[in-house]
Amino acid sequence: FSNTERIIITEFGRSVVGKSAWTACSVEYVKASSETHNVAIIQAGADLFMRTCYQPNNFALRITAHSAKDGTPLTTKKIELDVAGPLCFAGDKLATARTLPTVSQGDFLVVHDTGANTLSTFSRHCSRQQPAVYG
Repeated sequence: FSNTERIIITEFGRSVVGKSAWTACSVEYVKASSETHNVAIIQAGADLFMRTCYQPNNFALRITAHSAKDGTPLTTKKIELDVAGPLCFAGDKLATARTLPTVSQGDFLVVHDTGANTLSTFSRHCSRQQPAVYG
């Protein structure tokens, strides 16, 4: 640029730090809707993943299922799974009809790419405490 009076400032945000963290939650409950569709309730929801819950088409997150026994990825039969958080409103969903292995109480769901727009937007709805950060 020949114009030295202009300064360009960029903020890379999510593209730089998004993949720097992941969140693991144990499955507290599983509600069976049908043979091919269940709902898994985990400890994190709209309080931590506000953008995903309020605008799921714009901020979908990758989720993987892991064994409670040894943490390995589950290889159980794949079904449609809704992943819901602990808050008391219908919008507290991280995923709807996501194809994932069948999970049981105690298994872990890992939400990937949570290094951006999670802790910085955390909501203390119902006086919930912010999750611990390790690393």
